[in-house]
Amino acid sequence: MGLSGRAKRYYFSYSLSCNWDSVLFSHEFLIVPESPSPLLGRDILSKVHASVFMNMEPSLSLPLVEQNVNPRVWADGKSVGRAQNAIPVVVKLKDPHVFPHKKHYPLKHEVKEGLKPIIENLKEQGLLIPCNSPCNTPILGIKKSNGKWRLVQDLRIINEAVVPLHPVVPNPYTLLSEIPERAKYFSVIDLKDAFYSVPLAEESQFLFAFEDPTQPASQLTWTVLPQGFRDSPHLFGQSLSRDLQNFNSSEAVVLQYVDILLCAETEEACSRASEDFLNFLADCGYKASREKAQLCQQSVRYLGLIISEGTRAIGPERIKPILNHPLPMTLRQLRGFLGITGYCRIWIPGYGELARPLYKLIAETQQAQTDKLVWSPETQKAFKVLQTALLQAPALSLPTGSEFNLFVTERKGVALGVLTQPRGPHQQPIAYLSRELDVVACGWPHCLRVIGAAALLAPEALKIINGRNLTVLTSHDVSEILNSKVNIWMTDSRLLKYQSLLLEGPVTKLKVCGNLNPATFLPEKKNETPDHDCSQFLTLNYAAREDLKDTSLANPDMEVFTDGSSFVRDGKRKAGYAVVTAEQVLEAKSLPQGTSAQLAELVALTRALELNKGQRMGLIIYVSLLLLTPNILSLPLDPQDNVLLSWAHSYAAFHNRSNCWVCGALPSSSVKGFPWWTSPLQGKDFLQVCEYLRQQSHAMPLLHLMTSTNPRMDWCNTLYFNYGHNVTFNFNSGCFVFTVCSLHL
Repeated sequence: MGLSGRAKRYYFSYSLSCNWDSVLFSHEFLIVPESPSPLLGRDILSKVHASVFMNMEPSLSLPLVEQNVNPRVWADGKSVGRAQNAIPVVVKLKDPHVFPHKKHYPLKHEVKEGLKPIIENLKEQGLLIPCNSPCNTPILGIKKSNGKWRLVQDLRIINEAVVPLHPVVPNPYTLLSEIPERAKYFSVIDLKDAFYSVPLAEESQFLFAFEDPTQPASQLTWTVLPQGFRDSPHLFGQSLSRDLQNFNSSEAVVLQYVDILLCAETEEACSRASEDFLNFLADCGYKASREKAQLCQQSVRYLGLIISEGTRAIGPERIKPILNHPLPMTLRQLRGFLGITGYCRIWIPGYGELARPLYKLIAETQQAQTDKLVWSPETQKAFKVLQTALLQAPALSLPTGSEFNLFVTERKGVALGVLTQPRGPHQQPIAYLSRELDVVACGWPHCLRVIGAAALLAPEALKIINGRNLTVLTSHDVSEILNSKVNIWMTDSRLLKYQSLLLEGPVTKLKVCGNLNPATFLPEKKNETPDHDCSQFLTLNYAAREDLKDTSLANPDMEVFTDGSSFVRDGKRKAGYAVVTAEQVLEAKSLPQGTSAQLAELVALTRALELNKGQRMGLIIYVSLLLLTPNILSLPLDPQDNVLLSWAHSYAAFHNRSNCWVCGALPSSSVKGFPWWTSPLQGKDFLQVCEYLRQQSHAMPLLHLMTSTNPRMDWCNTLYFNYGHNVTFNFNSGCFVFTVCSLHL
């Protein structure tokens, strides 16, 4: 109960031989992967005849690092650092003839008096200089908790007007994977007023001008990178990175993000490396904060995390604002809450599943074209669950090994997994991963959804472990499924992507494990054989009807041809359809102005079924290339992209043995949602077609696809349409005519 605050079951290791100061003994150790440091129990103390005594008045000792450090490196609050090797930054306008400017905000007398000493200090150091500029941005004064003031400049119009730079910043998760496995001592150094150490080119200084609140009718501008400028963080990061390339230490590893982290194996090595590094910063002209420096410690706070030997945990400064966050009432507030919880998502098992109601709430609010949130009991519960989940977040292991395992499962359309590294017979969690599957994958059978989950989570895991060896474990035979016939469910491009990632790419191995525990995402028992045959399961449970054949209907009562078309004349779109036999016209009518050719085709099909209800009918449909226009899929029409495949996939799996009747169960992988249902009329007509087909066959429509292997027929795909025993369909695309299928009873 003491470690995590809740009851939990742990296991003992095998009996191990130990040597403690020449005392030989055997001991079974308790395995607690999330423990931030090894636990020393009374049982092992008794075996070595040792006792622990605590001093009632412990003495405080500071590392002796500062004695050999150049005092110029420490910020004194009066002067800022100036990087000696920094290159002046040039900022360019998108339009050199347009100068962004905005009138200053009215400031109270109290604010002006609070900002006056700050501005005077910056002017004395040469960071602010007088100017006459066509640009101007307003400033604000923010009062701190200690009574002092902070100068804030609103640079939003400047950020929009200048040419943006691509931010080259390290990934914090990838960064922590570079901590050595044997590192036990750490130092964290925070640079003071870091942006002010990088100069701004003289020709770019006019952009950041503002009105001097201490002297009316005058302007000031910056000679260094200002705070609030969008590109300041990564411009400073690049400048510091160039300087750090000249620092070499054989005893420590230096990691740079916002702050600087030094990692070493021993306290002495960490002390020497910290001294050398601080002196190096002083020589380069940087200033460090003495108050925020953490020197030669076994546990440090870095990027809001608590870093110790082999582990990382969420710091209280990350948890507190989440626990104290009020219920959001606007979209912006909810996005902010999800942003701060998303940073901690690798500590929360199943974060994607827990946060799904909140993301759904955002989508519904946007659809309603409002900014105010309407909370339901479900969304309020999800908000509370996310808050309390951080209280149970374990300390995760740092990715310090060379072999890693990714256990993957899927639940309710969310890919769930845990990245681990082996520690003896047990798995030590590194990160809990979760992502929502796309709408296409959500309509697949469970076996295929797990493959989609593995393809989603594997790249995330590879980022964290920095491309080292990864083994993906699931309760399904992923390799067999990907090498079998799954093209009726996946497009060729998706299948190729999955195969290149999981079979031929950076993933080292694919293994089968037992069913995963829903709480830990780890296997409940060792089992390297799946509990079912995935290929057989897909064949038996998700196949078309056994009596569905690929030959024409013999001796039909009649053969009916349908067509629909649309064209523009005098700026007006006109449309019509026809239902005919070889001898007569059964029906030919015009349609309302604005009707598309696609809708005309559906109307023709509907009327053919209505006019010949109960007949054994062979139905020939002309599928022109208009069916594949951007009006349907919102896609550019490119024969190389096989648009027909995407169109067919949008109608896939209307009738499967394990599926209920749901129109559009598998939307196209090329679009989001159902593009046909952008208007009630189109959706209504399409549902009406499905209903007629359902009534005739006492089943549900089915549309599958099989790509032609003939290289001359780039646009030809055979479409399987389960329409029942009364109708046979022929699809005519250009000069190619295909008899699709018929049902023989």
